[in-house]
Amino acid sequence: MMWMEKDTLISLDEVEVEMSKEKPMHRPFFSRMQEIYNLDEKKIKEAFKNWKILKEGEAMTIGKAQNSFNLYLKNNASTGYIGSTEVQAPKYPKSTIEDNWW
Repeated sequence: MMWMEKDTLISLDEVEVEMSKEKPMHRPFFSRMQEIYNLDEKKIKEAFKNWKILKEGEAMTIGKAQNSFNLYLKNNASTGYIGSTEVQAPKYPKSTIEDNWW
């Protein structure tokens, strides 16, 4: 197995391969994310595809990619939009302007 320098810039396709590999003393990144966010493998893969589309064309280090995807999961898991392909309107409280319009 070829060990990569931490600061080596790689494409997002290479990022996906590297993040799925078994590393010495660590479980693969995606299985750790499944456990942290209590999501199944399918949801993690859907989320990664969505994240990858957002980051299309970027080259980044493995560490930066892992941090970025972790943040994406954290933000989307809290809103419940993981893997959702349709855009849903956010649920805002009813406007006080409407209530007080005269």
